[in-house]
Amino acid sequence: MDWRSEEFLPKANGTWQFWRPPFGRKGNGELRVKRALRQLHLWDPILVASPASARLMPAVCVPEMTHALQKRMALQYQSIFYFSLSVAVASAVFFACSDGTATNILKLTIFSTLFAVFFGMQERLVVSNIDNLRETARFVSWIYMQRTHAVPVAAGFMLLIGLGQYLIENRSGGFELMIIKYGLVYDIAEREPWRYVIGPLFHSGLPHWAGNTALLIMAAGLSAALAKRSSIALIFLLGAILPSYLYGLLPATLHSEAMGGVSGGVFAVFGFAGGIALRNWRWAPPHFGWIVIVFTTILTILSWLANPQSNNFVHVIGLVLGLTLGLVNVGSKIPSRLPT
Repeated sequence: MDWRSEEFLPKANGTWQFWRPPFGRKGNGELRVKRALRQLHLWDPILVASPASARLMPAVCVPEMTHALQKRMALQYQSIFYFSLSVAVASAVFFACSDGTATNILKLTIFSTLFAVFFGMQERLVVSNIDNLRETARFVSWIYMQRTHAVPVAAGFMLLIGLGQYLIENRSGGFELMIIKYGLVYDIAEREPWRYVIGPLFHSGLPHWAGNTALLIMAAGLSAALAKRSSIALIFLLGAILPSYLYGLLPATLHSEAMGGVSGGVFAVFGFAGGIALRNWRWAPPHFGWIVIVFTTILTILSWLANPQSNNFVHVIGLVLGLTLGLVNVGSKIPSRLPT
């Protein structure tokens, strides 16, 4: 069903009501609706109906509140942009005046700059244009309302490999011994190529696993609305395995002895979704593909800021791989002929 159609939106009951799909709160009454919209942002799938509405719809599409909400969202995004930019400038000045050893200040400068770029981009390209804002809000709600098993499958998969690592690690006598026995250790993988498949499933710790889990669930939910599940699974596996293999082909001085984590697959799925949206730009909301790609690129940089040992080579190759396959429309569910 096309996201521009009214058919995917539930019917209203003739009163003020709201619903945050797919499993969020529901409520009735004008006061409760206003409370639910206090923290409204561009990626909030909340649906709202007024007494005059035939269906629940994204809040910015309800005529009685469109312009007020747009004005408030624009102020919100502009405030975040200018605050982040101010922090970036202040920290950059502080770093320039230091002896060059204040690396945390430099990281704050980069982080704040990226934050300002992302929120400024969304405000300029989407929020400030009422038509773009309406289309993006409708599309986001449509994604959340898709009936797909991709999200629970992704969550279940990550839970399974997390539990598996816990059990194997305990039986092996610790993390390092587990990696030597089963992980992607490049010197050993030359003789035991199965490690290229199994090795990326191991993570360096709970934060590493939790971060990849959260991002994979997000990427799976987004891509499942655009592509077939089999294609998403294939691209995830390619993204997890191929960049890890290519990383080992670098000169020994440029790569670590071992690596783990499925982040290459996660970034491949994000890139895949962005590539499909860019390829089918007439079907997708304005600028949506670029926003996904910029978001994923920023994630790559932020992962390095949070942990300099994170493998940016794998992240970038995964993103490029997914983006390329998305641009050639592999497994896309988007109709080749758009309805007029």
